[in-house]
Amino acid sequence: MYKSNVKINYHGFHPSEQARLFVESIIHEIQHELPQGARVKATFSRKDEVIKGVLQVGSYAGPFFSVAASSSLRDVTVKLLEQIRRRLDKWKDKKHGRASRQLSGLKDFMRLDFFKDDFGKDAI
Repeated sequence: MYKSNVKINYHGFHPSEQARLFVESIIHEIQHELPQGARVKATFSRKDEVIKGVLQVGSYAGPFFSVAASSSLRDVTVKLLEQIRRRLDKWKDKKHGRASRQLSGLKDFMRLDFFKDDFGKDAI
């Protein structure tokens, strides 16, 4: 995924280089699981001692988002990853479940029994 499809904002604080690299690595990990061409926006804001993170994904499959808060940027980032993975897994299950139901209906239609008459002989 292109870097232009990713935007990370920090409000109310400046993370250390190590923390920033950790966040980028998690976002990179998420990118590999997203539908192709998805746009990712992560926003981290700090108020008092609480860091709130919001992860928004826009894709052809629809929007995905997650929200988390903690006193640690690392914890917030991991929570965002876990939440977005759960949402993606639900989407994948729904997508593949629908496809497998369609295929099973087609398999029923294409059964050879369909072409037999009442006496079990080929009607064709």
